[in-house]
Amino acid sequence: MLNPNQALRNILIKSEQRLLILFVSLFLTGLFLSHYKLVYASNAISEQVENLKKEIETDYIQTFDLNTATYDELLTVKGIGPKKATDIIEYRKGKSFTSVEQLTEIKGIGKKTLEKLSPFFFVVKDDKPTFFVVSTDSQPTKQKDLPMNQKIDILTASQSELLKLNGIGEVKAKAIIEYRETHTISTFEDLLNIKGIGPKILEKIKQQAIIGKTSKPNTDTSIAESGV
Repeated sequence: MLNPNQALRNILIKSEQRLLILFVSLFLTGLFLSHYKLVYASNAISEQVENLKKEIETDYIQTFDLNTATYDELLTVKGIGPKKATDIIEYRKGKSFTSVEQLTEIKGIGKKTLEKLSPFFFVVKDDKPTFFVVSTDSQPTKQKDLPMNQKIDILTASQSELLKLNGIGEVKAKAIIEYRETHTISTFEDLLNIKGIGPKILEKIKQQAIIGKTSKPNTDTSIAESGV
């Protein structure tokens, strides 16, 4: 019985054999490269998905009214377990929350825990949400407060100028422009009404922006409540 090599010699001349070998080599190389590209593309897509998840988590924080948040909604906040969620609901049966800082009256919630939870909660005062804002002087910050003549005016800035603000991407820049077309922005806290802008991002904006020519520098260095 002839082996494959002997059969090829009998059927094909040497030049045809070389051509066949070249064709097979190219075919196998193509298969290898296709597989490599698929693996590379898959890894690239996975990386893009992870980056998008991180961007979404950074850019958008779901906030809740401390006086109306349901048990299930409270459980979605990292740091609030079944016990704390129950205690919060029981607490407001006796009296309403008038400030987010009152969370420290719940057993197991101290100042450090309050700082972690505060971006997720607000209370309503005068029909507006009021957050508990932690001063940036107690936390490291990469962006220093700019001089007044270098700050970006929220009321007149173009989209490209707004994109220079820390924490502001294309979606938020467009949202700011759309919001100011139909609403009056008189204080930085008014920006909290824009979806995706929470207390942490607001503090970054304050360092680089002004609200009209009459804005004053943010000189408050204590931990305080900020009304919207």
